[in-house]
Amino acid sequence: MAFALCAGGAVSTLPAQVSIISGKASSPAEISVSEVYAQNFDSLPTAAATKPDKAGALDWKNNETLPGWFRDVASSKGDFSGSGAYVDAPVFFNYGMDGQGNRSVGFRSTQGLYRDAAVAVVFQNKTETPIKGVKVAYTGRQWRRQSEAASTLVVGWRWLGFTFDAGTFAPRAKQFWTDAPDSLIFTAPRTSGANVHNGTAPQCMREFAPVEIVFDRPVPRGASFAIRWYYPTHAKSTGNALAVDDVKIEFIR
Repeated sequence: MAFALCAGGAVSTLPAQVSIISGKASSPAEISVSEVYAQNFDSLPTAAATKPDKAGALDWKNNETLPGWFRDVASSKGDFSGSGAYVDAPVFFNYGMDGQGNRSVGFRSTQGLYRDAAVAVVFQNKTETPIKGVKVAYTGRQWRRQSEAASTLVVGWRWLGFTFDAGTFAPRAKQFWTDAPDSLIFTAPRTSGANVHNGTAPQCMREFAPVEIVFDRPVPRGASFAIRWYYPTHAKSTGNALAVDDVKIEFIR
């Protein structure tokens, strides 16, 4: 049994698939993947060398840069590529060490309300068997320490039904999302000391072993659901830069 992603390529003929929704939900195409979906974000462009307080623009397009992936940042001033860089925020980053191909995606926000953000991946069940849930594993990375507040990334899921509009999908929406177990929350490990950090260093990251998420109702054939990483912010804190990497999602039948 195989699973698939929906993107802009040729249609797969595999008999049983879980698909990532394409940019145009009315005309999906499929790319075959293994039964465990994996994304390490290393296909994103490698940043050129930057100063610690600078970052270059990232040409991110929802559901195109990475098929099935959507980012949603409140009042964003842009999408950037950098290494622990500071930019007037909130913004969405393609994080990694300068000149290195090991990438991750994440956020940093300035002080104030309505500075939350999220990134999510959307799946459609194209198999004959309902999907009862998923097992999620990932790596959390911290690229900047801007505050003593313990910024977090919270994993959640959402039922999307049988009709999905990629153009209006908002991963940071307040409603309809259910948080995963607390054991999947990534809390900034560095809340003091230097500002810019190496998110690949052991003290700046955490690897999460697979955690089971059981949906409140199985996802039948033709229905869609999403898994997100939500970055909440607080009115009185300046957020630390947190990112998601090495995502693995296994479908529970």
